[in-house]
Amino acid sequence: SIFWLIMGDPFSAHVRSLYPKLTDEEFNAAATPLEPPWTTKEELDVIIETLRQVRDPVLEQAFARLNERYFYGLLDQPTLAWGTASTTKLGHYNLHTDTVVLSTVFREAPQELLEYVLYHEMLHKKHKYRQRGNRSHFHTAAFKADEKRFNDAGWLERQLEGFLGTQRRATRRRGFQQRSFFSRWF
Repeated sequence: SIFWLIMGDPFSAHVRSLYPKLTDEEFNAAATPLEPPWTTKEELDVIIETLRQVRDPVLEQAFARLNERYFYGLLDQPTLAWGTASTTKLGHYNLHTDTVVLSTVFREAPQELLEYVLYHEMLHKKHKYRQRGNRSHFHTAAFKADEKRFNDAGWLERQLEGFLGTQRRATRRRGFQQRSFFSRWF
């Protein structure tokens, strides 16, 4: 299901067999897995194609602006999709499927916050990872240096924390309001 594509599941020998052309380094460096062991490659291809067909103009326009401004138009556009309404996992770039998934909380966010998180995921596409010994490093010194190039990065970090705090409080309030009067005691 699409849940496994977005949220991930532990790697298995089955997943490895689906991607025989990947080097061991590329395979081991994936930030999250692709699908559960019972998903076939054909099913995964259908999921990815479905994601590609569900195009979101907001994400595509944001990607185009950032690509022009910070990458000189050199990054190929990945599949861009909305994930779940998470305030902890804000975005994810999947190296294997060339897919960027962003939390749906950014549908309601100011444009600059959406672009800031998308820029971070675009940097994952650009920098991939570095392998040192048996560890993969995604946020390298070069990655962090590029991340600081974003206009007003420090201010946006503070804005992002404030926005996410507001989202978390609103979620708690909605949960409290949905409980019945007696649910507090029973």
